[in-house]
Amino acid sequence: MKNTVPGMLLLLVLGFGCTEKTASPEYLNSFPMENGTQWVYDLVSVMQELEHEGSDKIIASDTFAQQILSVWIAKDTVLNDTLPVKQFLSRMNNAPLLMENYYRIDESGLWAVAYRNPGAPFLKKGTGSVAAPMYYSLFGSSNKVMDNSLHIYEEPRLALKFPLNLEVEWNYGTEEGLVDFRLDKKVSAFESVDLGHASALAFRIEYLYPPDSFFDDFEVKDWVSEQGLIKRIDVINGVQMDFDGEFIGTYRLTNTLTLRKLELK
Repeated sequence: MKNTVPGMLLLLVLGFGCTEKTASPEYLNSFPMENGTQWVYDLVSVMQELEHEGSDKIIASDTFAQQILSVWIAKDTVLNDTLPVKQFLSRMNNAPLLMENYYRIDESGLWAVAYRNPGAPFLKKGTGSVAAPMYYSLFGSSNKVMDNSLHIYEEPRLALKFPLNLEVEWNYGTEEGLVDFRLDKKVSAFESVDLGHASALAFRIEYLYPPDSFFDDFEVKDWVSEQGLIKRIDVINGVQMDFDGEFIGTYRLTNTLTLRKLELK
């Protein structure tokens, strides 16, 4: 299924984490969660117009967003009087708060528990109605309606499986609704990653969406090292529409998130 967006859509993407051990092909199995730890990322978004659907021939290309994304651990808190979690906050270019995410960690992995403030919605082709809002949370995604209320998952979602090693694969979450959602993740490589100012060894994690689903035109890859999420590239291939649902053309939107600095507390 092809996705459509009103004009140029920027997906917000976040990441975090750091281990006490040096990342190696054997494993990565813990993340310190000290309050005050902050990750600062460069986020670059490029829109390419393609000759036609299924083509890789680029007609035009525009780098329309170069921003700085900050993510930090704010505090320990308890949700519904029963769920002890860490609150993560994010901000783009020193703007007002963009998003809240709530996580817990144990020996089996990092679990997404709740979120507030998802991102921009996608629109159905040929209509002006919302088909499925989507936002990128820490190591995952959701398709709940965009509003400012706190959404607690019925079941926590496994954002990262521990120990993280080569060929590990797991289910992040499955959900039925306006748009059925399923996301699996797989560690596909341990490799050197170019960060611009430096390079680092990291596990490459690929996001696996079911064929013929709303998300099957998304390509997402995370690179996770001892510093946490050090790079993400997400690509959307689809049909671009205006706000009236009129066809504009086919496009490829690429968002690249690269770690600029990590401030440990």
